[in-house]
Amino acid sequence: MQQGVGIESGVLIGSVSEQFQTRLNNVQDALKEIPHQGKMRQMAIDSLMQAVAKKSNETAAGSPTVAEQLTQVKALLWDLLNGFQAEIENEVTALSNANTLITNCNNAGVTDDEQKENTSNDEKTDHETCRTGTDGEFTKRQAVETACRDLINRVEEFRSTADPGAHATCVTHLSAIPCTGGCADYVAGKYATDVPHVFERNGGAVKQIESVDIQHVSVESAGWTSHQSTMKSFWEGQHTYWDTRASGCKTAVTNWKTKRDACDTEQNTFEQAFCTWVSHRNSRCSTLVTCHADKLGDFTTLNTTHTGHDTNRVAVAEIVQRVICLVGVLENNAADLGAYPASNDACDTKVTNNNSEIVAAMTRAKPTPDPIDDCFDVNRPWPSDGDTGGNQPAGTASPGTAFNGWYSTLFGTIQSTFSAESFPDNDLDLTDTARAECITGVA
Repeated sequence: MQQGVGIESGVLIGSVSEQFQTRLNNVQDALKEIPHQGKMRQMAIDSLMQAVAKKSNETAAGSPTVAEQLTQVKALLWDLLNGFQAEIENEVTALSNANTLITNCNNAGVTDDEQKENTSNDEKTDHETCRTGTDGEFTKRQAVETACRDLINRVEEFRSTADPGAHATCVTHLSAIPCTGGCADYVAGKYATDVPHVFERNGGAVKQIESVDIQHVSVESAGWTSHQSTMKSFWEGQHTYWDTRASGCKTAVTNWKTKRDACDTEQNTFEQAFCTWVSHRNSRCSTLVTCHADKLGDFTTLNTTHTGHDTNRVAVAEIVQRVICLVGVLENNAADLGAYPASNDACDTKVTNNNSEIVAAMTRAKPTPDPIDDCFDVNRPWPSDGDTGGNQPAGTASPGTAFNGWYSTLFGTIQSTFSAESFPDNDLDLTDTARAECITGVA
């Protein structure tokens, strides 16, 4: 009886060992499907599996020695899967860095652009304030008009004989001038400079010339004295009139000229700042187009490569997890070995059911590359542009015409402020300063 039990036990042990060897062969076949295990890892797994195969001829699947070796095989396989994580993180970092380079393209020069725009706007405000602000050139020009208008009018009275006033008074005085060497009485011989000689030469009998009484010139002395006194008083009055106003007029003109020169400098500073901004913006936009296209191409290429890596990692992980499952069956002394491995065995089902977790573990969401930022030329017109835009002349316009068109747009308010005052001579000429050149020849 006891001998029969021994025979049955031997048969059972032989059957289990045969099944174990068959399943072991299937595990080894499955291991061959795993690509890129790494030479050292593959050698370690092969060594362990050979040891397990040798032991399986001597002991059952539950042998502690076999179980330990199978556990080591699983550990090496898990190590293979875990090793993908470092690879994945490196790819995530690389793709993030590639997208950062795209972002850098968008950001390149933006801060400088904003600073140059702000500088241009500040200089524009400074120029406007200098021209038309409180105590600005316009105010100084009004002060000239106030301080100098009386003098200007007085000069105009003398300059234009049609004007009334001081000129007319002077003319009246001149019309009362006593007789001189050119007057009619001299021509007619009424006056004589040497009365005794005339009388002596003519025997004292001649008292007339052509029926005109001869008189000594001294008869006009009183008239000349009166005339000279009148004219002296008149011109002294004009002198006083001028002196009381000239100093204030001169001061006002000096202050105006000083302010006007300062405003011309402010204008030139604004023009240069404006053109610096235009040039920077033009360069930034041009660079952005090239930079973004290049970096987006690099990102797309890298993203395609990493997406391929994702697909490969998922496929490898599915194979590895099935092998781990099969090895786990060999580890389990109580497992129903007859159920494994069939083409649709429980390990296949387990891997299939675990697909979403495998994908999540072996892949990472890819970042969306930054789209190219909007970047436009500074609103036209600008000096030397020569292109159509706003009040800008047509593209065939000369640089001078384009420049003047820019002035009409930028300085129209200043010009209208001065012209609205109707100064007799509007000295404001905004094109009189050095002309700025933004981007010569750019369409």
